[in-house]
Amino acid sequence: MSDGLYDVCWDFKAGEDLDQIYKYLLENASENVAKKVKKEIVSAVSHLRQYPESYPLDPLLRSRPEKFHYIRIWKYKIVYEFTGKECIITRIFHFSQDLNKAYEDFDK
Repeated sequence: MSDGLYDVCWDFKAGEDLDQIYKYLLENASENVAKKVKKEIVSAVSHLRQYPESYPLDPLLRSRPEKFHYIRIWKYKIVYEFTGKECIITRIFHFSQDLNKAYEDFDK
């Protein structure tokens, strides 16, 4: 945390998720839609620098000792861990996914 702002970093898997979302929208919607969705996801994440606890705790991860929150942007769920010093973007899911299955990565 510097200048009252928290650091935000992306886990490798979350970066892959964002790339896959962009590629899917590019192929199945349009370049404009793909760019807009990516921009809005990145913009939402950037707000975490100031207000990391403004989003709710993720109910599917409440039993874990880490504090996982989520942001909902359109049909996407951005999951992040707030450590008290930084925010780590861990995954991005589409709500049409079986979220229980998608969350299996958190048990590894």
